[in-house]
Amino acid sequence: MFQLPGYNWVILSIVGSVLGLLGTVGIFVSLVIQRRVEKLQDILDEIVDLSYESEQNLTANIFRLIQRYQMYYILPIGTTKSVLQFLDYALLFSVLCWLSSLLTTFKPPLQIQTLIYILPIAGAMVLMLLYRNLLKNAFNPLEYKMFNVIIPPPTQLRSVAFLSSYVNVSVRSLLQQARLSTVVRKVKGEENRGQSSFNAEIVLKQELSFDDFFYYYCVPLHEGYFVAFGFLQIQFPQDSVTRKPVPVGRNVNIPLGWTDWDNLPTKQVKATLFILPPGEKHPIRYTFDLYEENSYYAPFTKPVIRVDRDITFTINNAKIAILEGHEKIPAYELCQDWLLINKKRMYWSSTKENKEPKECSEGIYIR
Repeated sequence: MFQLPGYNWVILSIVGSVLGLLGTVGIFVSLVIQRRVEKLQDILDEIVDLSYESEQNLTANIFRLIQRYQMYYILPIGTTKSVLQFLDYALLFSVLCWLSSLLTTFKPPLQIQTLIYILPIAGAMVLMLLYRNLLKNAFNPLEYKMFNVIIPPPTQLRSVAFLSSYVNVSVRSLLQQARLSTVVRKVKGEENRGQSSFNAEIVLKQELSFDDFFYYYCVPLHEGYFVAFGFLQIQFPQDSVTRKPVPVGRNVNIPLGWTDWDNLPTKQVKATLFILPPGEKHPIRYTFDLYEENSYYAPFTKPVIRVDRDITFTINNAKIAILEGHEKIPAYELCQDWLLINKKRMYWSSTKENKEPKECSEGIYIR
């Protein structure tokens, strides 16, 4: 037969040993996280350094660095589950031991003063739950977002707005590594009275995917302009094998809209693309010279890229407002009330139609 007071001391010493093990696990986890953060920061520095070498095509290097970043960012699922199970069992055992020690020394009746003895256990339970939540967020930042400010997820590395604010990198330098281009493809439409009509699909191409910016794209037609605009956010499907998010893609095609093929100028057309990133005040202007081939228009030379300081914009209540230089943006008067940050891709087939814009529902694809 054990003596109750002595047995309680044994139980409390066991609990102390278990909590000591929890502290050791916490130290181990903190060392792992510290090493991981250092490695991720080194990779992020390499990406930023490469983005400044805008005259060289370094998209393959940046692509591999982002893949490495994801490899270090995500810890093995088995290890994460094992650590969390140990935490759960250790915390549950400690709480049960505390409660059993308290119950064995309790003598009825229950009084209000008795609650004072329960408060330390309740406070310890709250602290343990917070401790568990802290380690859970450190181990699995994909599902739990507490440390995303310190350790940005891999999907944020394609966000122009995030990178420009997080590491103060030049937006123009980043987009030059995306190698933006555009193409107009001839697509057979519906037959009308035995005659086939042809539509033109306008596509924005990226050699390396970047998003999180507003775009305004226009092409002059025989009558009016083709205009497309929207806030670009790319959502790649999860990897079919690992079920992990895909942080970046190559050779990305972004459909912007459709127009009538016969309404396009013959032989050559000049397309203009404005990139309006959040946090900036001047858009980045791309000018593409597209030349007609058999069934498409495509650029044969690199686009002219510059920061258009004649145009000033701001974002208020999730809407783009042009403060200065709106006369330099074709068809701005028609579109100004529709420039919303709502993650939709909108377009006018021709501004001469004078109707509401259509939404481009074609999905973004890699080819």
